[in-house]
Amino acid sequence: IESIREAHLLIADLSGPNANVMYELGYGHALDKPSIIINQEVRNSPFDVKDFRQIVYDRKRLVKDCRPNLVAALCDIFGSSSRNFMVLE
Repeated sequence: IESIREAHLLIADLSGPNANVMYELGYGHALDKPSIIINQEVRNSPFDVKDFRQIVYDRKRLVKDCRPNLVAALCDIFGSSSRNFMVLE
């Protein structure tokens, strides 16, 4: 709870049913924290977040699928260009 309260951004992976992730994401939303949602299968998302923007990825291609979309989402949230973000390999 404290980590969510202090965070500048939340990244939530909704792949698979996990009530804790939904609780934590909801808590972050209540605190008006910017959030990025990643998911392996959007059609299995809970109804209350199904229409939220989600980055879809294939687990076998996680870095290749997610990296450009995560950088773009971070730029949207923080209003910066991708060169301001360090991406670790």
